[in-house]
Amino acid sequence: STLFPYTTLFRSRSNTMLNIAQEERNNNARPEIQNPLTDISQYDIVLLGYPIWYSHIPNIIITQLEKLNLNGKTIYPFNTHGGSGVGSSISDIKSYAPGATVKDGYPINGNQINSKDHYP
Repeated sequence: STLFPYTTLFRSRSNTMLNIAQEERNNNARPEIQNPLTDISQYDIVLLGYPIWYSHIPNIIITQLEKLNLNGKTIYPFNTHGGSGVGSSISDIKSYAPGATVKDGYPINGNQINSKDHYP
């Protein structure tokens, strides 16, 4: 299959992104990561940022979580959303990083951000 950057989909805000997100969710897919992190043993704290897709973390985030040893780590999640807050993402992270301490999430409502003030 062809790899393409998710960032292209995020910028487009098209139905294509939403369709891919729903398809991945329905199929329990694990999208490939071009340059996955493999060792974070030197860190105690993990800042984990992601968009909310259908109230959950994107499947590509699950792909990464499953590849890392997160035992004993403290995860501080933050996310963008269109109105759902953290959704089910905190429980998602806890289920894919059972040995980690997962703190409360910090949701950022994308509808309340003035893009010219926050993005280049």
